[in-house]
Amino acid sequence: MVAALWLVLALAGRAPALQRRLALICLSLATGTWLMLLGYDAAARRPTDWVALPLLLLAWPVVHRPFSLTPLHRLAPLGQISFAVYLVSSPLLFWLARQAPSFSSTAATFTARFLILRALTTLAAWWLERRLIPALTSRFAPSSCPASRSS
Repeated sequence: MVAALWLVLALAGRAPALQRRLALICLSLATGTWLMLLGYDAAARRPTDWVALPLLLLAWPVVHRPFSLTPLHRLAPLGQISFAVYLVSSPLLFWLARQAPSFSSTAATFTARFLILRALTTLAAWWLERRLIPALTSRFAPSSCPASRSS
């Protein structure tokens, strides 16, 4: 709930002092939770529990920076192709899992699978967008569109 309130305030650009306090609370809770994991039995910890550590280490130095929507505006065009990315990445994910079934037990293999999947998805999306769709469009597009003719 605290994180949701911080996000609403940050996106709206309201109450900067409260934003800073909420950001510190969120990071403190996340860091405290992560540190509690260290106190548990090592056998109970999963390798993926270590994924949060780099993100926490990156978040602390930038907690006092003002939040800007500019990066989100730059990512807006991805919203137009997001379904296509999912459509391409799902078969690639299943194919990769079938090719290397034992390659999924540690944080390192999870990260490697993620990077491989992103690279394959990017290449497949590039091929679909730059090669296949223009070829199909030129093949099936009408030679003249009646709506474009002037009366």
